[in-house]
Amino acid sequence: MQDETTLLDHVSGDESDAEELPKDDTPPPPCLRKRGWMTLRYALVALALILNVLLVVAAVYRIAVDRPCAPELEWWKKAIIYQVYPRSFQDSNGDGIGDLNGIASRLDYFRYVNASVIWLNPIYASPMKDNGYDVANYTNVDPIFGNLSQFDSLLAMAHDRDVRVILDFVPNHSSNLHPWFVESRRNRTNSKRDWYVWADPDPLTRGPPNNWQSVFGGSAWTYDVTTGQYYLHQFLREQPDLNYSNPHVVEAMNDVLRFWLDRGVDGFRVDAFAFLFEDPLLRNETVHGDLSWANMTHTYTQNLPGVHDIVRGWRAVVDEYSDRFIMGEVYGDIDVVASYYGTSGDEFDFPFNFLLIENQNWTGIGFNGTVRKWMDAMPEDGWPNWVIGNHDNHRVATRFGVEKMKTIYLVMMMLPGTVTSYYGEEIAMRDVDVPKTQRHDVAGRDAERTPMQWNGSALNAGFSLTESPWLPLAPDYASVNVATEKENSTSMLRMYRQLAELKANHSALRGDSYYPIYADLDLFVFLRGEYYKEDDRHFLIVSNLCETKEATFNLRQFDRLESFAETGTIAASTSMTNIGSSIDLSRMNVLPYEALVIALN
Repeated sequence: MQDETTLLDHVSGDESDAEELPKDDTPPPPCLRKRGWMTLRYALVALALILNVLLVVAAVYRIAVDRPCAPELEWWKKAIIYQVYPRSFQDSNGDGIGDLNGIASRLDYFRYVNASVIWLNPIYASPMKDNGYDVANYTNVDPIFGNLSQFDSLLAMAHDRDVRVILDFVPNHSSNLHPWFVESRRNRTNSKRDWYVWADPDPLTRGPPNNWQSVFGGSAWTYDVTTGQYYLHQFLREQPDLNYSNPHVVEAMNDVLRFWLDRGVDGFRVDAFAFLFEDPLLRNETVHGDLSWANMTHTYTQNLPGVHDIVRGWRAVVDEYSDRFIMGEVYGDIDVVASYYGTSGDEFDFPFNFLLIENQNWTGIGFNGTVRKWMDAMPEDGWPNWVIGNHDNHRVATRFGVEKMKTIYLVMMMLPGTVTSYYGEEIAMRDVDVPKTQRHDVAGRDAERTPMQWNGSALNAGFSLTESPWLPLAPDYASVNVATEKENSTSMLRMYRQLAELKANHSALRGDSYYPIYADLDLFVFLRGEYYKEDDRHFLIVSNLCETKEATFNLRQFDRLESFAETGTIAASTSMTNIGSSIDLSRMNVLPYEALVIALN
C-alpha cells in the first residue's frame, strides 16, 4: 500500500477550525515537482544526446527498469461489491419473498450501476429463526429461494455478464436442526458430541457454567434435559456454536467452502468469525454495569488466538482455486480488526472496515481522521475497503438525510480501495416503520431490509405480484425507485452510476493513490492519481460537510501544487448539474452538502 502522503507545506485558516494534515518527508509525485527540476532534467538529457548516443540508450533502459510499474489489479480491487438481501430483492414466483430466479432476472441492473460483484446474504436451507444465519444444511439452497440448479443457472448468467458472485459463509454456528447438532445432543457418547460446545452446570448453582451472554440477550447457555449439560450459543439458542477445537469440524467447514468453490462461486464474506473460540476454562467475563452482552469485555469469547489459524486455513482452501476472494466481518478495536489481513496476505483479502458506520464526527476533520485511522492501521500490503450501510444497521438515508448522504457517498466512492454497497442505497431507500404484527427479525432489523423499490407501481413497486410481500414497502416508493431515478438527471441513482463509471474508466481512481490536502470543520479535500501511469490525469475531491454555509477553497495557495493548470473540469458532483463545467482552482465555491470530483490537468 502506498504511504498516505500530505501534499501541503502549510494549512491556512483559523487554527481553531482547521487541521494541518500530517507531514512527512516523502517527495511528491513527479507531476507535482517544480518545473525548474524538469527543465534541468531535459537539459541533462540533451547533453547526454550530444555526448554519446549509447548513453542515451543506457539512460532510457535505466528509466524503464527503475520506473514503477502498475501491477494488474485483482478483480475485487477494481470492483464495487453490491450486497443483495435475497428475501427483498426480487420475487419471481408470487410468494412475496425474493428468490434466486428473481435475482437472475435483474442481473442487467448490476451492469447498469457498474457493480461487478454481488454478495448474497445466506441462501442455505434454514428454519429462518435468524433469516438464514441459522443454517440447517450448508450445501443446499432453501426452497424459498429455489434450488441448486437455479443457483447454478444464476451463477452462469452472472458470469456471462462479467458479474462475480460471492456467498455469505456462516461458520460460527449452525441451526439446532442441523443433522450435526441433532446427533450431538442425542447422548454424551455420540460421535458428534464434541462438534459443539457443551459444559456441565455450575456445581454450586446448577445453573449456566458462567456469566457469558448472548448477543441477542440472555444467557449464552441453554440446558439440554436429555444429556444434562448446557450448550453454548453466542447468538440465538437455535444457533448452537460449533467447536473449532475439534479438527473434524474444521475440515467439515473447509469442505463446505470447497463445495461452493467447485460450483464456481467467486468467493465468500465470512460472518461473525471472531466468535469461533472460547476460553477452555470458561472463565467469567468482566462486566461493566448490568449483566448484558454489550457491557462485557469479551476477553474470553472473541478474537482468541486460534481464530487466526482458522482464517489462514480458509485462505489456503480458497487459494486451492484460481482467482478467488475472501473477506471477513469483524467489529472491535481497529488494531484487532486490521490484524485479520494477516502476514503477506495469508488471511483475508480484507476484513470489513466499519469505521464509516461507527463514525460520529461528520465534520471535515472528523471524516479525514476516520479515513486516516484505517489507512494507518492497515499493513503495508493491505488493500482498503469502505462500507457505510448493511443489513444490520439503519439505512444511510435515514441516518443522514439524502443530501448529506450524497456528499458522504461521493467521498466514500472516490476513496482508494473497494466499496461495498447495500441494495437500495443507490436510490437512497429509507428505513420502513414495520408494524409489530409483520416483524420477523429478533433484533429489530426489519426496517432496513424491506423490498427493493423498482418502479412506481402500486403493486409492490415491481418487487412482487402478491398482495402481501414478506415485509411492507416504503411509503415513498412512488418517487424513490429505480425507474423514476433513471429518468431524473439529479437523482442519487444517476450520481451513483456516474461515480461508478468514473472509477471504472480511470486508473487514477482504481489504484491506491491517496493524498490528503486539507480538512477543517467544513471541508475535506484530497487528491487521487497514480503518477506512474501513461496518462497523468489526477482528480481532486472537494467536499463541504456543512449543512448551512458555503465554503471556499483555493488549491493554488499551496506552492507544491503549482504544476496544475489554473482550472479543472467537474467530472462528478452531488448536484449533477455542473458536470463538464470548468472551475477556477484558485476559488472553488462549494455549496452546503456539496461534493465535487474535479479532473485536473
